[in-house]
Amino acid sequence: MSAPGRTLVTGAGLHTAFGDGPESLAALQAGRRALRAFELAGAPGFPALPGAPCPPPPTSGFLADRKLQKYMSPTAELAVVVCARALAAAALSSPPEDTSLYLATGLIAFDLAAVYPTMAAGLTADGRPDYAYMGAEGIRRCNPLMPFKMLLNMPLGLASIALGLRGENAILYPGAGQAGAALEAALRGLRRGRAGCALVGGSGQALSLLPLCTALRADQVPTTAEAARPFAPGHRGLAPADQGAALVLEQEPAARARGARPLAALERVSVAWGPRQAAGATDLLAEVLRDASGGPPPPVLLVTGSPDAAGDAALVSLCARLWPARPPALLSLDGLLGFSEPAAFPAALAVASLCLAAGAPLPGDGPQAGPPSPPTPDRVLVTAVGPDGGLSAALLAAPEVGA
Repeated sequence: MSAPGRTLVTGAGLHTAFGDGPESLAALQAGRRALRAFELAGAPGFPALPGAPCPPPPTSGFLADRKLQKYMSPTAELAVVVCARALAAAALSSPPEDTSLYLATGLIAFDLAAVYPTMAAGLTADGRPDYAYMGAEGIRRCNPLMPFKMLLNMPLGLASIALGLRGENAILYPGAGQAGAALEAALRGLRRGRAGCALVGGSGQALSLLPLCTALRADQVPTTAEAARPFAPGHRGLAPADQGAALVLEQEPAARARGARPLAALERVSVAWGPRQAAGATDLLAEVLRDASGGPPPPVLLVTGSPDAAGDAALVSLCARLWPARPPALLSLDGLLGFSEPAAFPAALAVASLCLAAGAPLPGDGPQAGPPSPPTPDRVLVTAVGPDGGLSAALLAAPEVGA
């Protein structure tokens, strides 16, 4: 979807394994990698895998009523913190009442210790599950707060309550493609006048039992940190990570009228879905990139979700085909920050926005030999090629470009 008029990114919030936005950006620009061997807590015998768990976000510092925190899962805590940081960065600590929220979240993340009593109470004498018995007896063993932490709409609701957001909202899940759909919905709401300000982003706890087992079953998780590096010869898989990211979007007249200092301009967005391994997947991605770029080659293509060396090679070939005279510099943050499906695309958008505002080169792994050193760009095309089959792309420009 593309529409006339400029939409500005006026704030960005980020929480990764490196910490908040400034800490993450400093670590990325120094070339640090967040991936480490990770053992899943409470799951004895589970193999150690490369991952990027993030430090607990300081949720209580953003809550007027700290009692809300007892209802929050880590996914909800990440959502509250990154949205609050984005609003503060946009000088909107008291957001307008019509501020909308569009949030992507991942699969349910839960602690085994919270779920085990309910499951154990539903086992027969010979150890088989009896779901009727679980519903009758197991529910009595359930912590009454557990459902609040497992329901997928709670991150959206709790963030809206904690931050006083009264505009329209939508939660989308699971997967990387949903973050693109959230961005597209936010842009549509802004440009049709349904909201004066939009928060859009994603939060995900990939290093929890259900998301991690789902990724392992799909053979998407690498066995070593080196195999998780995009554009490396042995790239195979994406190291799971816990992340959250959010952007504040405003239409330019309103943002300029209140004296906002934009980080970037969001010029175009394109979203599509298709089978990940279908023969036409590359052609569909070409259509998405062509639509989002508006035709001219962007100086940098910041990609997230490329699954392996074959996917990397396909991206290199596709860029050479789309823009033969001047293909963009290809970069990826997945090998530095790890990959969290709902948050990876918003995190890449946040990093790109911060670099555009600072006039700084973008960090990331690239196909060229040695440390990547692309020129300071004035435009960045950010794309997500999700394992869920979702394809998303958004074109960001430096705030002064086209002003």
